[in-house]
Amino acid sequence: MKSRVLLYTALLLAIFSASCSKEDRYTPEQEPELKENTIAYTVAVKDGTATRASLNGTSYIFQAEDKLYVTGDGGNVHGILNLVSGAGTSSATFSGDLSYPSGDEPSPTLIINATLVSATDKIHDITTNPGFVNATVYPTSVDAIASSLQEAVEWYSDFTAESEYAKKSFTLHQNSAFLNFTVRYVDLPETILDESTDKKTVAINFTNHLNDGHTTDPVSARSGSMVLKEESEDIVTNFVAAFPDGTVLNKAIITVQVGGGDYPERPFYLTNATLAGNKKYNVSRISSSEFAVQTRNANTTIRFNYVSEGDCAQYKMGSAAWTDYAPNQVLTVEDAETVVLFRSKRTANYKNQTSPTNPNEWPKAGGKPIFTFSDSVFVYGDIMSLKCTGEEGEYIRGTTVSEYEFAGAFWDKTSDPDNIYNNHKFIRIHQQRYFVLSAQHLSNNCYQNMFRENKSIKTGKHIIISAKEMAPFCCNGMFKGCTALQSAPVIKATKLAESCCQSMFEDCNMTEVPALPATELAVSCYRQMFRNSRYLTSVPQDLLSHITTLEPYCFFSMFEGCSRLTVAPDLPAATLVYDCYESMFKSTKIQSIRCLATNYTVDNTDHQQYSQDWMSGVPSSGTFIIKAGADWGDYRGVHGIPSGWTVVEE
Repeated sequence: MKSRVLLYTALLLAIFSASCSKEDRYTPEQEPELKENTIAYTVAVKDGTATRASLNGTSYIFQAEDKLYVTGDGGNVHGILNLVSGAGTSSATFSGDLSYPSGDEPSPTLIINATLVSATDKIHDITTNPGFVNATVYPTSVDAIASSLQEAVEWYSDFTAESEYAKKSFTLHQNSAFLNFTVRYVDLPETILDESTDKKTVAINFTNHLNDGHTTDPVSARSGSMVLKEESEDIVTNFVAAFPDGTVLNKAIITVQVGGGDYPERPFYLTNATLAGNKKYNVSRISSSEFAVQTRNANTTIRFNYVSEGDCAQYKMGSAAWTDYAPNQVLTVEDAETVVLFRSKRTANYKNQTSPTNPNEWPKAGGKPIFTFSDSVFVYGDIMSLKCTGEEGEYIRGTTVSEYEFAGAFWDKTSDPDNIYNNHKFIRIHQQRYFVLSAQHLSNNCYQNMFRENKSIKTGKHIIISAKEMAPFCCNGMFKGCTALQSAPVIKATKLAESCCQSMFEDCNMTEVPALPATELAVSCYRQMFRNSRYLTSVPQDLLSHITTLEPYCFFSMFEGCSRLTVAPDLPAATLVYDCYESMFKSTKIQSIRCLATNYTVDNTDHQQYSQDWMSGVPSSGTFIIKAGADWGDYRGVHGIPSGWTVVEE
């Protein structure tokens, strides 16, 4: 019996030992390996109506290398589909294999999710195997910004879609938001565009904060660099940053610095907001220095006249730190060539009296200039640094000027012995720097008589009036009587307002006029603009060639009294209106003119109302070019075609 038990035991050991030597034998500790099935899957993909931050204004344009990453059922269904048709259009077809667990084909109602990844995608993290989109991570430093919206959409788009398996079609949705920045530099020399790349490279940093307003948010930080370029005769930097849907901007700041430190870093604050996917936010800023006073002689005193208790005003003298400026404080600047910067937060208007009945009497109605100087100085920089807002420690420049805000601000009132602020004969505009009026939202009379009768200003071309739209009387008399003014300021406005430039350069001695880019005129907009500018000999013939729609009194006496003017600008407008050309060239020496009006006829009883006295006092002979077939009748004289002039049709 004992031997039989031993035999059975030996036999069991042998069997157990043999079974352990089999590598393919199932053991309870092993999970069964399930094989996946694959199935060919083709889908149509298109953009959703009004749901795409676009490249061409409406839609995303698919690229041949685009791929569609598809998942469903918690990742059990997955695959990578390649574009097979539709490259270069906004509707494409993708095809490839979907993997799914063994068993039946996925349910027709199974929800399938898709993510579009372009060949230049920079935000999606893709696993090598099996090809899942792991995360959407926007870069913060390297390749964090793009040079254009098109580039940004190609790099940073998070396009996703959801559909049922059986439908085999997807409508994509954009989950990225785009901040489209434009910074215009109004105080850089034009020659900088000819410099080496490093001199015109702009370092860009975007900083955002968490809810506490103090801790920076590393996830939404962006940085990079761009190169300056010319755009519409401006020096600009364009760049685009992308953010996920729902990003909260909290005390966000953009800083730009040109030339690796050759120019100071400029910060720009953004409005607090929550960014939404599929939105493009245009942000435009003007880059210029704080308002600056540079002394020409030693021991010059400076007083900032508009600082009251409770105002936040600061100054920075030379390389010293910013220092609070006290009301009625007088700064003594010991050394010549010292630069003093100013910035201020002020809730009240800079004017200190109600609007006078006669705006030309503004200084005698109690007004005073913004600064008082004891000696000759240069002024430059952005006057809007005196109109800042922001919390403690912040100086965010304003974009709006109120009525009469800077009216008479630098008027040389030496002829008024009762005005103790009569020292603006000392003001000069720096020849290598720019005096910038960066406000984009003007108000009535805001710059009226600003430099009036200042006999020391010569370099007008370094004064930049940046607003694209004027306000009524905003620049009325701005440089009137500035007899030393030789070159004209830069005017950016394309839309004018009533009398906005009336008498702007009247009684000046300029030898050139500014470009006038406006296409939308207003009543009396250029009225008496250059009147009595006796050193003006010619103006560009195309000065007004882009203006085809006139307004009453728009060119009234515009060049009257310019006694040396021999060349007139072309006048292409076909339809004249009430008093549009009245006295326009009166008492000039023009000897030719091209006027293409077609409603000036001898039968029109209003012909004198279009151009009353416009040719009074011009030479007795000259050339008058009219549009072929235009009926001017036989009307001759100071109100029409000058007597003795030759008429030429074109």
